[in-house]
Amino acid sequence: MNETAFFVFTSNSETFSYCLNDAKAMGAITFFPVHMYTTNIRNEFVVESYPESGIKYSSINDLIDKMKALLNDKEAMELESNLSRAYVEEKFSVEAIAENWKEIFVSQRKNKEKILIVGDISTTFTKEDLDRYIKQNGYKFVLCYMNKYTWGNDDTFTSYDPETGVVYIKYFLIEDEENELFRGFLNEGGFIKFSKGLSVKGESEDETYRYLKLLSRIYKIRIFDTHESIDSKLLQSSVDRVNREL
Repeated sequence: MNETAFFVFTSNSETFSYCLNDAKAMGAITFFPVHMYTTNIRNEFVVESYPESGIKYSSINDLIDKMKALLNDKEAMELESNLSRAYVEEKFSVEAIAENWKEIFVSQRKNKEKILIVGDISTTFTKEDLDRYIKQNGYKFVLCYMNKYTWGNDDTFTSYDPETGVVYIKYFLIEDEENELFRGFLNEGGFIKFSKGLSVKGESEDETYRYLKLLSRIYKIRIFDTHESIDSKLLQSSVDRVNREL
């Protein structure tokens, strides 16, 4: 393992993976399919369980392209290797595990994270303005509602910024030629393909509530905040409902 540069998972799904974290602990750069660590409900809601844990690929060609890009960039290789090691130290070191057990024994609240829901900022805020607001208020998760703010790769469910430690979550997955937003996907031959499914515009308050509730469980969210760019009464009602239960 000491000589390994890349560690590639090909599984369709995994639970907790010891071998993945063993590889990361040795500084190996890890890759896995975009859907491997996801929870989905009837193809309506998809939540990625470990958005910070590695580089995701949507096809074999995508994997090869990402490997080649790293092999041709020594600094990027070193950065990704360091990030692999740092992830395991932060999540699974003796100190981190001891702290988790301590919280269980003293019955401390496990849900600690805050999430910011952001609307369309294109005409009101700059990206720098919003980045500053996210940092000042200590948000680890940002849900991009009805917009494409810092989406990253369109073939993934989340975008992770290792410099800030912020995870950006997509509320919808694709946009059609008439600018209608959809959150459907298909699993074709073990790879995710986004497709028209549930129309975000047509969803009910209960559907939105269930999606937010799933986010709170997966990411240990203690509060949902809405940015001033949000003007949806349906969303705000769902947020208020979830917050009352947290």
